[in-house]
Amino acid sequence: MKVEREEAGLCMCLGLLEGSLPFQILEYLIIHISYETEEQSEGFSTLGGILVICVDIEDSLQHVNQSHCTTTISAKGDFCYKLLSGQMCREMEGLLPVCHSKNQSGKGCPHECIHTMPFQISFEVDEKAGIIKEDCLSLKQFIHRISLLHTTIKFHYCVKVNGSTSAETYNTERGAITCLPSEIRLLSDRNHFVRSVAREVILSCDKIHPKTGEPVGLLIPDEVAERDFSGELKLMPVVSLCPCQKPFPNKPAQIAAQYIFVYDPAGLPVLFPTKGASCSFFKDPSCLAAWERYGYRATLNSDPHWEEDTAKPDVRYKLRASHKQDPDTQEQTLLLFLFLAYSDQFNDKTVYSFWDRRVILSHLSPILLCSEQAVKGAIQGVVSGILEQHHKVTQEQQKLAQSLPIMTDAISSIVSSSTDSEFRRKCLQTLQVADTQALQVTIKEAFNKVILQQQKPSSTCDIRKASFSA
Repeated sequence: MKVEREEAGLCMCLGLLEGSLPFQILEYLIIHISYETEEQSEGFSTLGGILVICVDIEDSLQHVNQSHCTTTISAKGDFCYKLLSGQMCREMEGLLPVCHSKNQSGKGCPHECIHTMPFQISFEVDEKAGIIKEDCLSLKQFIHRISLLHTTIKFHYCVKVNGSTSAETYNTERGAITCLPSEIRLLSDRNHFVRSVAREVILSCDKIHPKTGEPVGLLIPDEVAERDFSGELKLMPVVSLCPCQKPFPNKPAQIAAQYIFVYDPAGLPVLFPTKGASCSFFKDPSCLAAWERYGYRATLNSDPHWEEDTAKPDVRYKLRASHKQDPDTQEQTLLLFLFLAYSDQFNDKTVYSFWDRRVILSHLSPILLCSEQAVKGAIQGVVSGILEQHHKVTQEQQKLAQSLPIMTDAISSIVSSSTDSEFRRKCLQTLQVADTQALQVTIKEAFNKVILQQQKPSSTCDIRKASFSA
């Protein structure tokens, strides 16, 4: 394979067995960008750049219900010098089935001229149209998940089907990044996690506020060590309730779901790209919290449907409240991020490789179960803190709701039993009602409006000072 410092071009011809190659290439590139950097030994790279993934699909002229798909991955920016190294191209040659080069004329992205970008890889496949459509959606979700942590890279994802183009761009936010321990930067715009819903009252807070738990070391099972996996793994849990309800503390809210996002040491989703794999550790919701204590029942959600414009979690649970809910209750989602960190005490420079990721993907469940009690303790410690706070707020709201009828009846009784007809007339006239029965309804509505829409100062949910703009 010919390697140029200015341009590295590869064209891959794929069969059915290589259907996950776009995921593998992105995994390899992100890991290479995140690690093997002379200037830093751990954490994600701070180098910026643009990564473009273009998928061009055309109906096959020879076969019915089949399509020809050309995928091109291009890059430019500060990190490109690492992608153009001779060592990386030799490693890519061993990873990918190299074929002869082709002129990809007409293939491109509306956001970038990919033909002028210094790094470029392209490959082709003929497959059933339905399978290609599913793969394109999975690839889009995978890119979205990567963008949540790799905030210095702008991702363009373009799909052209018979000449009709659709495109998505990720990482355009400014000031919506929260800095977590271990140099992890997380996009905190809530629209990445829950779909926006039109409301009578516009929420003043559009961010999530992550709370970090204590990192815990993971024991490595023998079968993983035998795969020549060396080094140490730690897991750090981070939780947040979404959307933020702090500006409206008196509005009833319930947690309707929990989403779990698992990331490897390079900031790549752990479970999502592994088709058909299951992690037994997450099959039992009780490993996360004592749900009954906080008035909830949790069940695993296996529904494949997902909103395309939000980041898809690795694991989902449905939560049902045991207490009666107000019809206007705000539904919230409990977000749990699990970040894996890698270190090697025998090497001066920590290097996490593509093959290390493969081992973690195939042995995630044994790794977690090997340290089951420690992992449960770390997760439950931070999750229970949020659930406890939410439970106290719910109890206060229930007490307030129970007191409203008492106050309403008391005021109505005072007005209706008064012997001063002028006093009763002024009360009915002020509230614009005809009789004391209507007075009771109006008083109740007035209390609800005043109490439930009472706002706290917006400073109560400001992003902490550790946050910064991209």
